[in-house]
Amino acid sequence: MAFISKTYQQEFQTILRTVQDETSDPLVVNVIGKLPIPRLALALQYLYFKEQYTPFDAIRDYCISTVLIQMGLNVHNEVPSGSETPSSSVHDRYQQFQVLAGDLYSGRFYQILAYRGDTRIIRFLSDAVSVINQARTNLYDLFQNNELTVALYVQEMEKIGTALIKAWFQYERKHEGTKWESVVSNLLTAEKLLSDSNDTVPVHWQPSVVSQLKQRAMQLIAHSRSLVQEWSTLEIKRELEHLIDVSFPGTTQLGKTAEDY
Repeated sequence: MAFISKTYQQEFQTILRTVQDETSDPLVVNVIGKLPIPRLALALQYLYFKEQYTPFDAIRDYCISTVLIQMGLNVHNEVPSGSETPSSSVHDRYQQFQVLAGDLYSGRFYQILAYRGDTRIIRFLSDAVSVINQARTNLYDLFQNNELTVALYVQEMEKIGTALIKAWFQYERKHEGTKWESVVSNLLTAEKLLSDSNDTVPVHWQPSVVSQLKQRAMQLIAHSRSLVQEWSTLEIKRELEHLIDVSFPGTTQLGKTAEDY
């Protein structure tokens, strides 16, 4: 993940290194490996705070606390494959470490924000976690009852991928939050749909359904490009355009051809 501005790049790398340090518990890494950092979400949140002229120490703490929650929730949601768990005892141990790692990393956000005295932020991020957990429960119920459609899948995945960052926009209650909410929701949902279309969509879904997910992702990316074209802060506009290019290579012309947003 690279920014055009050298200052932005240096600050983002500082945040990224801190996240890596916070999620590098030797025992957890030895058992379940290093956790992937949701860099696109982290970069979008960073740019939002830069546009608000938020001091860097606050940006750092807010971004780190949010991404730690997301990583903790993500590791809770992972399911080990059979090749990774050859016996029930190994399977149980792996799952125990998933729970421990998730609790360890997501729980650290309390510590970071408590030191800042930001109890209101702890409250609204906790509410966002409830939204994510409810969405995951909804997906499970829909799948178990064979009622999961593409539209419902996209709807719940959007909640899972964006609830934490959108909570910041709603908390800030600034006019700019509306456009940020749209762009962030589009891009993070598109990222999730493209990832899932290659890996984790329900096995009974036909290839045509996977194609629908990819098509929807392309529409979301195109819509984001169109929204960014109207951005008022030129420096942030350039960074967002660059971020989309880097995160979704090969989609440069989508903003000119997208339909049915």
